[in-house]
Amino acid sequence: MAGYSASKYNGQNQNISSKDFPVPTGMSQDLSTLMGGGGLNRESRMQSYFGRAIYSLLDRYVVTGTVRRDGSSNFGAGNRYGTFPSASVLWRISEEEFMKKQSFFSKLNLRLGWGQVGNAGNSTNLSVDQLSSARIAYYFFDTNGQPVIAPGLAQTQEIDTNLKWETNETKNVNLEMEFLKNSLTLSVEYFVRDAKDLLLNRILRPSTGYSSVYTNAGQIRNSGFEFFATYQKKAGDWTYNIKLNGSTLKNKVIDVGDPIVSSAAGVGTNDGWIKWYL
Repeated sequence: MAGYSASKYNGQNQNISSKDFPVPTGMSQDLSTLMGGGGLNRESRMQSYFGRAIYSLLDRYVVTGTVRRDGSSNFGAGNRYGTFPSASVLWRISEEEFMKKQSFFSKLNLRLGWGQVGNAGNSTNLSVDQLSSARIAYYFFDTNGQPVIAPGLAQTQEIDTNLKWETNETKNVNLEMEFLKNSLTLSVEYFVRDAKDLLLNRILRPSTGYSSVYTNAGQIRNSGFEFFATYQKKAGDWTYNIKLNGSTLKNKVIDVGDPIVSSAAGVGTNDGWIKWYL
């Protein structure tokens, strides 16, 4: 299976307000109280190619592979596209010959999975140079010794020319069981999810002339268990079922970048890094 998708996101907002109405249902006659505003949101575009293949052997071993090639206007030409693969292996244990003589399990499946998906973040233009003429001028003296002010352009924000996709990677193992002639179903899964190359604003040293840069930095890991249980039974004309699900979650911030600037007064150190306080 293969596919292609393309999308474009844009929007607009508008607001109008007034006050000092002469009567509760009347319109204001004082035009100075009328206020309005609005604008257009930044446009962003996405383009994706994707494919999936499934291979089954003896109806007991199933391998699934998926790959995506996603592109976003949030990034520069060099890193506009990202490739995100995934794969899973399913073993239908209950279909094996050595399980045929047992009656305890109606179904027993073991699945291993690994995969990546990309995150392009919110619509942004922070992967290209930001130039402005506001309050930017060059002062010099002409041949008569008179001061001259010439308008100019300057970069207003530091950029990361290597800005790229944030990657979310998941590894999991799942065990699915059915008992009592399919009356009781139990699924238990352990997972580890890593968010890598996080898209965030990282503080810069004051000597750069800029306060922060939008870049890829940091890693966050979520891990835990998920379980799901269902019991269903038919009694005469009645069918009832009981469902129970739950999960555990452990969140660990592995890296979010090194803080190097603070607004406190003085000079100090922290974890071996010299910190200059302004």
